[in-house]
Amino acid sequence: MNPRIIPSSSIAAFYTNVNSTKHPARIAVALMIEAGLRVGEVVKLAWCDVAWLGKPKSHVEIDARAAKGGRARRVPMNARLTAAVIAALDSTYTPRDMHPADHLTASERGGRGTTTRTLERQVAAIGWRILGTRITPHTLRHTFATRLLEVSDLRCVQEALGHKNVATTQIYTHPSENRLQEVINRT
Repeated sequence: MNPRIIPSSSIAAFYTNVNSTKHPARIAVALMIEAGLRVGEVVKLAWCDVAWLGKPKSHVEIDARAAKGGRARRVPMNARLTAAVIAALDSTYTPRDMHPADHLTASERGGRGTTTRTLERQVAAIGWRILGTRITPHTLRHTFATRLLEVSDLRCVQEALGHKNVATTQIYTHPSENRLQEVINRT
């Protein structure tokens, strides 16, 4: 069975493996696990959605045409996602002359972005190396939602994921055993 989330104890190992992969998987995985983006949204992003004038933005802009349900949104970047964008901008795998409108997951100027299927395979390969089980891009989204819920409320998670209905958001959140024990102890 696929894990619904990546266990907290495995997240550091996950990042180590992700950092050893090539662009565009590295930036794509960071966007999915740190901003909760869908794989279909990631492959439609342009560099101008995460960076401007060679510097990372404070948020990721998801255009209504790229978002499921046509709901545009802005998701704030945390320190790990900002670091991933900086690494992508500074590394040798990002051509220096990329135009802001170029696909974020393209490997050359004006090139086509990576497909959702390619990213699914890359994420699955990382999952097998780390946990010995299949990980999907959706697992990364579930992991993001669960981690966010541990430090905020359901409404914030709903906004970050771009859900119209809070009931949909509840499907994505999985309270950890430690969190559940902590809450029960407070009663």
